[in-house]
Amino acid sequence: ADGHHRYETALLYSKEHPGANYVMATLVSMDDPGLLILPTHRAIKGVQIDDRFWTKLGEVFNYREVPKPALQEAIHKKKKGVWGLYVNSKYYLLEVNNRNKLNELLPSDMSDTWRDLDVVILHKGILEPILGIPEDPGEAKKYIDYLRYEDKGVKGVDEGKYTALFLLNPVSIKEVEQVALQGEKMPSKSTDFYPKLISGLVLYKFE
Repeated sequence: ADGHHRYETALLYSKEHPGANYVMATLVSMDDPGLLILPTHRAIKGVQIDDRFWTKLGEVFNYREVPKPALQEAIHKKKKGVWGLYVNSKYYLLEVNNRNKLNELLPSDMSDTWRDLDVVILHKGILEPILGIPEDPGEAKKYIDYLRYEDKGVKGVDEGKYTALFLLNPVSIKEVEQVALQGEKMPSKSTDFYPKLISGLVLYKFE
C-alpha cells in the first residue's frame, strides 16, 4: 500500500520493457502490533476563511469553539467523524450534522468505507466545495501543506504562513484493509506508516 508511486512506476516500466518483471518490496503483516498509521494534518494557504465559509460549513457540520485540551480529548476519544480546526488563534470542533447533504457531495461510485473516511469527508465536504481547493493532488499542493505535527501547523497559522489548520485522526489499519479489499485506492496523503524501513541505496542496471 505504501510507496505506491514506486510500484506504479515499476509496473509501467515492466510494460514498456517486458523483461523487467521484478521489483523489490517489503511485506509487513497488517496484524503486527508495532505497525502504526500516523495522522496527516492539512495546513491551508492561499484561501480566505470568511463569513461565507462559516455559513457553508454550517450546512453540513456542527462546529463550536473549544479549548485546545477539550478538542484533543474529543478527537482522540471519538477516533472517527470529528475534525479539529485552528484559525484566528481559536480551536473549533467539527462534526457532521447533515449526512444527507454530505452524501450529495461524495462520489457515488465509491464504496461506503471509502466515502466514510475522515480525510475524504474533509476534502469533499469542506476543502473542495467551500474553499475551492482542487481535487487533483498536484494542484492541491498549491493550497495545502501536509503536516505530521500539529505544533508546526499552529505556529504557521499564528505567523501568517497558513490561513487555517485542519486536524485529523489517523485512519485505522482496518480501514486501509477494507478499502483495499474493495479494489480501491486510499486517498492521497491519508496514510503514513510507522516505523519506517532503514534507508539505503540499491542500483539496478537496466541492460
